Amino acid sequence: MRVLALCSLSLALLGVVPQPACAQEALRPEITKLERLPQAQRPRLPGLVAHLRRQARETSDEQFDLLFLLSTHYAGEKQRAALEGLEHEFAPWRRSSETRQRVLGETAWALAWTVFHIRSGHLQLAQQEIDSLKPESLGELPLKWRYRERSIRANVLEETGHIDEALLLRLDVVRLGAQSAEVWRHVSALGSLSYTYYRAGQHDKAVEAAKESQQVAESVPDDHNVQAEAQLTLGLVLSEDADPMPSRRAYEQSLHHARLAGDESLQALLMGNLADSYLRAGDFHRALALAQECLPLAQRLEDQSTELLAMHNMGLAKIGLKRVAEGKADVLKAIATERQKGATTSVSEGWAELGQYLERAGDFAGAMQAFEEHRRIADTLSRADQRKRVLEAQEQFDAERREREAQLLGQQTVLQGEQIKARNLQLLQWGLLMASGLAAMVLLAMIFKRMRQTNRELARSNEELAVRSERDPLTGLANRRYFQREVLKHQLEDKLQASLFLIDIDHFKRINDSYGHAGGDAVLVAVAQRLRAAVREQDIVVRWGGEEFLVLVGTREPALTYALALRMLRELGGTPVALPQGQSVHITGSVGYASFPLPGGGGAPDWERAIDVVDTLMYQAKGHGRNQAWGLTVSRAASVAELMQDLGELNQARERGSLELQVTPGPMPGGAP
Repeated sequence: MRVLALCSLSLALLGVVPQPACAQEALRPEITKLERLPQAQRPRLPGLVAHLRRQARETSDEQFDLLFLLSTHYAGEKQRAALEGLEHEFAPWRRSSETRQRVLGETAWALAWTVFHIRSGHLQLAQQEIDSLKPESLGELPLKWRYRERSIRANVLEETGHIDEALLLRLDVVRLGAQSAEVWRHVSALGSLSYTYYRAGQHDKAVEAAKESQQVAESVPDDHNVQAEAQLTLGLVLSEDADPMPSRRAYEQSLHHARLAGDESLQALLMGNLADSYLRAGDFHRALALAQECLPLAQRLEDQSTELLAMHNMGLAKIGLKRVAEGKADVLKAIATERQKGATTSVSEGWAELGQYLERAGDFAGAMQAFEEHRRIADTLSRADQRKRVLEAQEQFDAERREREAQLLGQQTVLQGEQIKARNLQLLQWGLLMASGLAAMVLLAMIFKRMRQTNRELARSNEELAVRSERDPLTGLANRRYFQREVLKHQLEDKLQASLFLIDIDHFKRINDSYGHAGGDAVLVAVAQRLRAAVREQDIVVRWGGEEFLVLVGTREPALTYALALRMLRELGGTPVALPQGQSVHITGSVGYASFPLPGGGGAPDWERAIDVVDTLMYQAKGHGRNQAWGLTVSRAASVAELMQDLGELNQARERGSLELQVTPGPMPGGAP
C-alpha cells in the first residue's frame, strides 16, 4: 500500500493571483517561498504570514494570497476554530459587487474547508464542499486558481473511489501546469496524473507520465523539492515491476533530495514506500524496521496518511515473518481508519494486499474473506460510461501530442519545400541566362522534371502524415481517429448497421509485471496480427486503448458472427507468444460482440452506444472467468434507453426474456477446445 505525496493538499498547490505590475510584486517571491515551505517548518507559517501581511496593501491581491495561505494552513492542521475565525476577513471578497472578486472569495473559502475535511478524514463532507463550486463560474479565474481547484477536486474524487472522473481532471491539470511559468506546478501535476493512472491499473500510462515529470524536473536541477517529487513518482510506478531495484533507486534518490530540502514529511513517506519495496522483495525484516522508523515520525508530524501507510506495511511485514495474528490486527486497524475517512479506493487496495499476504502465510480462510471484501468494493468502482470518457480523454490528450509532433513535421516539410522551390527558381534563372535554343529547352525540361519529383515527394510526405495520424505506432492497426471516420459509412440515420467485437487481453498487467514492457509490447503486436488473421481484409481492426481491441465487421449474420468470435478466441489462445527474452507466454482474450440493429426489438443504437453494449458484454466475459465470448443475439427492448437499462441488470433481463445471449468458451491452455 503506497501513498504518493501530499497531492493537492500540499502547499505546493496553492496559487498566486496575478495583478498589474506594482511595488507589491516584491512580495511575490516571498509568498512563493511560503507556499513551498517544508512540512517541518510549517508551524512557523502563521508568524511569517503575519509579517508579510503588514507589508501588503489592505485590499491588494497579495493580501488575499496571504489570507488564503493562512486559511489553508489552519485547514491542513485541522484547527477548526482558527479557520472559522478568518471568515470575517474573507467576507469583503465573498460579498464584493465585482464578479471576479466574489467568485475568487467563494472559491478560496470553499477550498480551504475542503482541505480541512480531507485532513480530518471526512471525505463525504469534502466532496459536498467542493461540489458547491460550479466549474462554469471558475472559467474567468487566473490559471493558478483553476489549477488548484481542479487538483483538489481530483484528489477528493480519487479518494472517494471515483478514479475515472479524477483521471479526467488530472489530464486538465497537466495542461494548466504546462502553461504555468512555474516548473514545480507542472512536475506536481504530472506526478499526480501518474499516481492516478497507477491506481487505475494503467501501468504504461503511469510510467509515461512519471518519466515526463522527471524530464520536466531536469530543467531545475537545484530545486530539491521538485527533484524529490519527480523521483518519488518514478519510484512509485516502477514498484510493480518484477525487478525492484529501479524503484528502490528512485526512492533513495528522492529521500536524498527530501533531506537536502529539509522536508521531514516527505522523508517519512519515502521510508514507508521503501518499506513497501522491501516487502515486495521478501525482505520482511528490513521492511518492518523501515515501517517502525516511519510510524513515530508520521505521528509526530500528525500526517495521518503516512501513519496509515506505515501501519499497513508494518502489519504486512509481520505477516511475512509468520506473526500473522499481530500483523493482521495492524492492517485491519489501518483499513478501519481508511473506511471511517470514506477512502473507498484505499480500503479496496488494502483488502487486496491483505488477502495476498494471508494466502502466502497459509491463512486461507482469512485470505478468502479479504479477497471477497476487495471484490465487493471493486465492483462498485467500475463504470463503463466513465471508462469510455477516460479513454476518450486519454486519446484526446495523446492526439494533441501527436498533432503537435505532426505540425512540427509539417512545418519542416513546408520549409524544405520552400527551400527546394528557391533552389529550383535559382536553377531556372541560371538556365535562362546561360542557355539558348535546344540547350535551354533541355535544361528547362530537367528543371521541371525535378520540380514534379519534388511535388511528388511533398505529396507523399503529406500522405505519410495523414496515415501516421490514423495508425497505432506499435501494432500498425487503425486507431480511434480512423475508426470514427470509417464507422460512419456503416451508420444509417444515426443507427449502426454492422457487427462490433470488443476484445480485451486477459491478465495483461500480470504479463507486463512478469516480462516487462518489452514483453507486453510483443504480446500486443502478436494479438494485433492474430486478430488481423482472424478477419477478412475489408474488416477493420482497431487498437482501442491499452490492451483493448475493436473489430468492425460489415456482416450481421448470426452464424457468421458466432463463427468469427470463436475464431478470434482460438487465434488468441492457440500458439504461445514468443517474447524478446527467448521465453514464451500463453495468452487468452475476453470478447463482447453484437450485430446492430439488434434482432427482436426497437433498440437501434448509434455506434457510440453500440460500443457501450459490447463493452458491457466483454466485462461480463471477464467477470465470468475470462477466455470466453459473450454475444448479444436478441434484445426485445423497445428503445435504446430500455436496452441500456437491461444491460445494467443483465441477469434479471435474461430471466424475464428481455435479452438472449450466446456464451462461447475459448480453448484451454495448450490448444484443447
